[in-house]
Amino acid sequence: MRALVVYESQLGTTRGIAHAIADGLREGLEVVVRRAGEVGADDLSALALVAAGCSSHVRLPSSAGSRERPGGEPWSEGAPDRSAWPAGASPGGAGNALAAEPRTRLAPCLRAWLAHVRLPSVPAAAFATSLVVPPPVAGGAAPRVARALVRAGATLVARPESFLVAREGALEHGELDRAWTWGRALAAAAPEPAGLEPATPEPATPGRA
Repeated sequence: MRALVVYESQLGTTRGIAHAIADGLREGLEVVVRRAGEVGADDLSALALVAAGCSSHVRLPSSAGSRERPGGEPWSEGAPDRSAWPAGASPGGAGNALAAEPRTRLAPCLRAWLAHVRLPSVPAAAFATSLVVPPPVAGGAAPRVARALVRAGATLVARPESFLVAREGALEHGELDRAWTWGRALAAAAPEPAGLEPATPEPATPGRA
């Protein structure tokens, strides 16, 4: 039984959550973790579960436009990985041994991947990271990701889950542990994949994003 965790991350927090979920899933499943846009045909065969997630941009999944800084410069996945920073930490701070990766252009966003993939009857779950902010801005993109999974043909097996990021850009204390626990629960809930139609990527349609 194999699970696929697909994610999009700009500053590393969603990547950290994705890998924590994958570690929890490994309690019962073989797991493959891929960035959106790097999922191959082999990754979509005989799936027991797909977990898909991204960061929240004003309660919505990110898009090509929302991933740009003022002036049009794209955010880069080469920015320092904040997935393990304690709240209040900053790049280069005391005790912070995390180094920036070489700066690269962003991979295709999760929204675009979900628009073109087909996951017929594949069990699925959605997650997102979102800032700790007061209403009415509070809330995450996970429900929108869940709806996109359903449009792709998947069957939801869990409620959408949001993991919190502090205003400093670091994950809130305990969120990686909570992600691991959520992943372990997903592994326990995943049905046997026997008889499922293999998921397949759909050829891109011009003008579709």
